[in-house]
Amino acid sequence: MKIRTSENPHAFQTRLFNRLHACSLQGLLMNDRHEFTTAVEAVEYKAGDDTSIVPFTRSQLYARYVLAREAGVPFYVLCYIDGLYRIINVTEENGRVVLRVESWLNEAEFIQWWGERKQTVQSKQLNNGGEARLGGTVFDTVLRRHGYEWGGNIDGFILSGDNQHVACIIDNISVSRKDLNDEPSHYFHSSNPKHGPRYDGWYAAVKLAGQIQVPHLLFTIDKRDETKEHIGLTAIERLSPEGIFYVDGLKPNENVVEGMEAIARAVNGKIRTAMPPVLEEKTDEKYSRNT
Repeated sequence: MKIRTSENPHAFQTRLFNRLHACSLQGLLMNDRHEFTTAVEAVEYKAGDDTSIVPFTRSQLYARYVLAREAGVPFYVLCYIDGLYRIINVTEENGRVVLRVESWLNEAEFIQWWGERKQTVQSKQLNNGGEARLGGTVFDTVLRRHGYEWGGNIDGFILSGDNQHVACIIDNISVSRKDLNDEPSHYFHSSNPKHGPRYDGWYAAVKLAGQIQVPHLLFTIDKRDETKEHIGLTAIERLSPEGIFYVDGLKPNENVVEGMEAIARAVNGKIRTAMPPVLEEKTDEKYSRNT
């Protein structure tokens, strides 16, 4: 079986997320009014796979359920099995994760289900290797055949100490060491189309953090050396069509933190002190948001 993901495996990021008890969410969908509608993960099963097994732990499912609940939307695990799509609704009862099969859909029915939930336009291509990673997944192949794209994800989030609420949202960007120490203009204003994200790419995560009133942190990690325990760390104060602005004006390249435990302390400090970000909407009605 294969979990649908656009993430590029990175040894240090994996260890860092484990240390912070951080999770990601591969799909957060919006309607045409840019309201969140659905949280999703997706799994493709191959011949011979045990289709009764969902390849997420109960704690992983619960964390994603809490994020979806905070966003005010349902959480589904989508399963492709022998040409059909099994839609599993993930909920919680008495502190325990509950999985219920809501429906089995053929391709046409699945596309209708998706179109009712994902209505924003996604036209920006992935330039960090994600396009190649997604090329072999049945979900992206089928969606594109019908004129859709998967859309945005949430790079990371951390639950509160009691696991009842989201404590922060995380954007995680891999950069070269020189970019870790240089002015990160390519995070928004670069003329290079491969660099980003811009307003579109930041929109959903900033909107979510502001909506649920938690800090939005930015991690920049070293993509060249996966053994190095260092990140550029900041918190996002405001997103506008003109740019992204950091709390106290502190750019990630100006706050490179070394060592796993020092990073964990610094992240927890940002969670305690940073305010939720402010999202300034673009007023140009011709603007098409890629989320």
